[in-house]
Amino acid sequence: MLKRLLFVFVFCIPLLQADLLEDKIKNLMGEDDYLINKNLVSVLFKKRSNFYKTQDTLDMSSIVNTLKTNGLLKLTLNDPEYLQVQFITKSEPIKTMKLVNDFFKDLGYYHFYTSRINHAKDSQTIFNIRLKTQAIIDPTLLMEKFAEHNCTVFDISVTENNIWSYHINTKRASLPEIIEIVKTEQTELNKPMKPYFIQVSDATNLIVHAKPNDHWHAHIVFYDKDLNVLEILKSEKLTKSIKVDVPTSTQYIKISDLFHLHNIKRGLSVLIN
Repeated sequence: MLKRLLFVFVFCIPLLQADLLEDKIKNLMGEDDYLINKNLVSVLFKKRSNFYKTQDTLDMSSIVNTLKTNGLLKLTLNDPEYLQVQFITKSEPIKTMKLVNDFFKDLGYYHFYTSRINHAKDSQTIFNIRLKTQAIIDPTLLMEKFAEHNCTVFDISVTENNIWSYHINTKRASLPEIIEIVKTEQTELNKPMKPYFIQVSDATNLIVHAKPNDHWHAHIVFYDKDLNVLEILKSEKLTKSIKVDVPTSTQYIKISDLFHLHNIKRGLSVLIN
């Protein structure tokens, strides 16, 4: 009897894996497309171990790439419509929001709306991105973006009303386009395409000089390691240089012009002490 139970348990493991994998493929493709292409899916995913990270954890990147490269992932819409994309995380919510917004802009999406929902019960934060488009946001490109910055997409799912949800871990995330500033060494910042975002350590004061012929309206934001705002400095007065104390626990500083980046088109000189 014991041997029979062991046999049944061992025999059921690949069946459970098959269900997990097939359910995910069916979810990403949609029920109808899955049934139409079931034979092709069986061939493509025959070696099931290639699509698992562990016995009960799917490799989303391998699954999505296989579906996409074989034309089994529908990423176009018949007409432009409002699309919703969700990003769900239990770590670093503010940093996650910045990453998501930066990634969408990097991919050429500028007109979108971001909202945030906190779930205290399970400590989850959900970011909803809503935009009008005629194409589903390519999941392979989003996963590549997250991977570039030490983030993991461990699950993707699609609802019946075409909402794509990404479950992500951003605990070890690195922010894009960070400028590391070494204490006591003056750093020359080139013409900005967007506000400067610099990283500092144990800083006590910040000195910023505008370049000759530029006149600057200071706009400086200090953040802690989790991107919580510590202090904001704004000045409508034109200035050539400024020296300010850096709040305790500051790890990131955003530097911009209060009105337009054209006012610092030649760049800035920055010194941290």
